[in-house]
Amino acid sequence: MKNALKDSSNRIITYLRISITDNCNFRCAYCSPNGLVDKITNGAILSAGETVRLAGIFASLGVKKVRLTGGEPLLRRELSEIIRGIKGFPEIGDISITTNGVLLGRLSAELKEAGLNRINMSVPSLNAARYREITGGGNLEDAVVGLRSAIRAGMRVKVNVVACAPVIVEEIADYMKLAESDCAEIRFIEYMPLCGGEYKAGEFVDLSVLRDDIVKRHCLEKAAFTDSGESVAEVFSRKDWAGSIGFITPISKPFCDACTRIRITADGFIRPCLFSPIKYGLRDALRNGASDEEIGEIIFTAAANKPAAHPYAESLAGVCEIPALIRTTGG
Repeated sequence: MKNALKDSSNRIITYLRISITDNCNFRCAYCSPNGLVDKITNGAILSAGETVRLAGIFASLGVKKVRLTGGEPLLRRELSEIIRGIKGFPEIGDISITTNGVLLGRLSAELKEAGLNRINMSVPSLNAARYREITGGGNLEDAVVGLRSAIRAGMRVKVNVVACAPVIVEEIADYMKLAESDCAEIRFIEYMPLCGGEYKAGEFVDLSVLRDDIVKRHCLEKAAFTDSGESVAEVFSRKDWAGSIGFITPISKPFCDACTRIRITADGFIRPCLFSPIKYGLRDALRNGASDEEIGEIIFTAAANKPAAHPYAESLAGVCEIPALIRTTGG
C-alpha cells in the first residue's frame, strides 16, 4: 500500500476526524438550526470494529492524529473500546474527542485510562439561561463539572466558543476569567453556518480584530506550546494564568492552505472537506470483504478530490466587522 496520503494541492493528510454517532443529547442552534436532524439508521452506523479498522488503514497512510466526533461521542457505548483499539496503532500519537462534556463527570477517568489524550469541549455560554437556550435544554453546571473532571484526569482540555454576538460581546470577560483560573485553552471560533444554517445580521464577529484588541489591552503573550505544529488557533496567555485563550479565524483569515484533515461520517463516508458535497463510501467496501489495499485506493481517490478551500473562505471573508460594542466591554 502507498504510504503517503496527499490531496490535489499537495497537502499531506495527517489528521483524521471520525464521527462515531449522529445521536446527540443537545439540539444546538449551530448544528441543527431548524431543530431537526435526519437520523441515520442503527445498521448504517459503523461498528466499533469497522471504525478501528479504518483508523488503522489511515494510520498506515500517514495519519498521526485522530479525533472522535458525533453527534455526541460520549453517548456511544463502545467509546472506550474504540479509543483502546485506535491507541493500539503506534503511528497514532494523539487521540481526542469533540464533546459537549456534560457526561464527562463520570467518564473522564475511564477515557483517560483507555488512551484518550485531549478533550475539545463546546461551551457556548457561561450564562446558565443562555446556555440552556442555545443547547436546547442543557445544564451549564454539568458542563463545568465535566470540564474540571477532565482536567483532574490529566487530559488537555480545549473549550470551544462559537463567537456569535451577543455572547462574545457580553461574556468574553467571564471566559477570560475561566482561562485565568482553570488549566484549559479557551478557543473563540468564528461562526460558520452548518447544516443549512445562514448568517443573520449582526451575528458574525471578526476575531482577527478582537484578538488584537484583547492581546494589547491585557498584555498577553503568544503561548509557547502548539499541537505538533498543526494548530489552527493563535494562542495567548500570561504567566499568572493557569490556562490560555486562542482564536480560530476560518472566515476572516482562512487557513485552508495548511489543512491536513479528512473526515469520515458515522455511516462510513469520507468527506474530503466539512463543506464538500462530495463523499466516498467505505462502509459497503468494509462489509463486502474489501482488502485494506482496496479500501486504501478509495481513500486516495477521496483525498485527491479535497477542495483547495471551503466556500466561505472566498464568499464571506472581509464582509463582516466586529461590533463596536466589544471595544467598550470588560473583555
